[in-house]
Formats: sequence, C-alpha cells, structure tokens
Amino acid sequence: MPTKPMYVVVDTAAASLEPYPYLFVEDDGSVRELHLEERKYLETPFSSFDGGRPYIKEDYESRDGWKSIKGFCPRAKIPDGMLIAGAPNNNPNPNLSKAELSKLLQEKGFEITEQTGGTVKAKHMKGK
Repeated sequence: MPTKPMYVVVDTAAASLEPYPYLFVEDDGSVRELHLEERKYLETPFSSFDGGRPYIKEDYESRDGWKSIKGFCPRAKIPDGMLIAGAPNNNPNPNLSKAELSKLLQEKGFEITEQTGGTVKAKHMKGK
C-alpha cells in the first residue's frame, strides 16, 4: 500500500533563518512573531489530506472558511511598514480537552453529539 506524501510548511533549512519566515495575523489584523510551539507546528510533517495541518494564508488579506483574517502568513506577504509584535510568552494555541474543543466548535455553529466509545461527532448547522 503506497504511503501518503508528507510535507512541512517550514523545512529544517528555513527554520534556522532569522527572522523566521512566518508570522501570525490575529483576528484584529495585528501581526506578531510565533511562539516556539507554533514554530514546531509549522515544522511538523503532515499529509496534505490531514485536516489538522496548519492553515497558511496566501497573503495578508486572505480569509479562511469562517471569513476570519487570522492565520499563519509568510513574512514576505505582510504589508511594508506594519508593526510586528513579539512572540507571546504563553502558547496561544494549547491542546484543548474534549470539553473545551466541543465548546469551541459549538461557538462556531457546530452541533456536537457524543458517540459510543467516547468519540464526538461535529455537524455544522447551516445558517448559524
């Protein structure tokens, strides 16, 4: 059985560059450096079919499926002259518990159903 190709957003050579080649755009459009854990995430191999892979903005103005401006963005795509804040001291994206993830998805308009065996099914409710 063929293996799925894996890729990283930031390879070992690019990871050693200063400044780091990616920044994070916040919900309010502000830009900041990455926390160490965010850098590790961009340097982790993922399958192109993995829903957990990082969302990389095409450019500063790009928006995700929820119309949010936030996301990882190549440093070269940030408009000239923008203020870039330092990296946060604490990981801004800590691993969530099942309850925390369920709450977050509900806030995004998903209906959450606990399945037998402890798994959770999330179904997006259109119009919310």
